[in-house]
Amino acid sequence: QSWQLGNPQQVKAIQAALNTMGYNAGTPDGILGAGTAAAIREYQSDTGLAATGHVTQELIEQLNEGA
Repeated sequence: QSWQLGNPQQVKAIQAALNTMGYNAGTPDGILGAGTAAAIREYQSDTGLAATGHVTQELIEQLNEGA
């Protein structure tokens, strides 16, 4: 599936996935704020990805593999 990186619906799904895995991304609201970016960075760091805090194709693929 082709995604627009960082669209609100996708960010909401990423927030929910991160919360489920124990990363505090806050309430899934589709807004990539500071808390979500911090959770993404922590997850990226823990899984060997570049810890940018941004939604990337690699992040999406990693989350899909863990789902």
